[in-house]
Amino acid sequence: MSRAGGPQILAQRVDWPRLIVDLTDRGFELADLGKRCGVSEKSIFGWRDYGREPLHANGEKLVVLWVTQTGRSRDSVPIRRLVTG
Repeated sequence: MSRAGGPQILAQRVDWPRLIVDLTDRGFELADLGKRCGVSEKSIFGWRDYGREPLHANGEKLVVLWVTQTGRSRDSVPIRRLVTG
């Protein structure tokens, strides 16, 4: 339970920029990621650099790739929390 007037988590979202950087650090090019998701390199660029978010199916493909490439669980996907206060 949060304290009155204290920070409250409004939402949790996948941290797409961090997830994409994790994959590019493992040797994937943005074009490679786009091909795997069925989208353009420009779309991946937008998710990484401009705060855009993928459609669910495309994001799911990236998450599955991230899990297989990092060896980490889905529960470890980078998350950003949107807070208020």
